[in-house]
Amino acid sequence: GNLTRTLKRGMIRGLHWQAEPRPEVKLVRCAAGGVWDVVVDVRRDSSTFGRWTAFELTAENGRQLYIPAGFAHGFQCLSDGAEVSYLMGDSYV
Repeated sequence: GNLTRTLKRGMIRGLHWQAEPRPEVKLVRCAAGGVWDVVVDVRRDSSTFGRWTAFELTAENGRQLYIPAGFAHGFQCLSDGAEVSYLMGDSYV
């Protein structure tokens, strides 16, 4: 897994995804602090292309977010020193 640490509240990270032929799935959780996590459908042939949804992930609420292949992911920090942990289904390409 990977760990991303963002020092300042309000900072934005993303939107990131891997395109075909090496798309990746992610399992994301906030290990410290909190983030407003956004997921966007970037599959051009999808009936939900361009639609997005967001979730508050905090170390306190313990929520994890599964992000399927074909979806972009990013977040805005809700606290200083937010740490986001990722498990990824494939290596970064």
